[in-house]
Amino acid sequence: MGLYGLVSGVGFGSLLSLREGRKTIFDLSLRRTAILGVLGSAAVPLLFGALGTFEVGTTTAEVLGAILVTGVLGGTFGAIAIAQRAELRAAEESRLLSR
Repeated sequence: MGLYGLVSGVGFGSLLSLREGRKTIFDLSLRRTAILGVLGSAAVPLLFGALGTFEVGTTTAEVLGAILVTGVLGGTFGAIAIAQRAELRAAEESRLLSR
């Protein structure tokens, strides 16, 4: 399972880097980031299938189920929204402390 997470994170990070370039966290769209999360994580079962790491006898339905599960997990990537709020709070606190 850890390898799934690693490959999914690398896929998501690569897509985000290629697609969004030098945007700041405030410029990132949560919707677009979620789509990239789905694409990056849904590619994991496809990659593992292409490498032959699934057990012999794994059905197409099981592979599609794995794609669905990893896609949903990748798509619910809410860290961008959380990071935006945290950065806003930090900026507000900094402004209040400088008064």
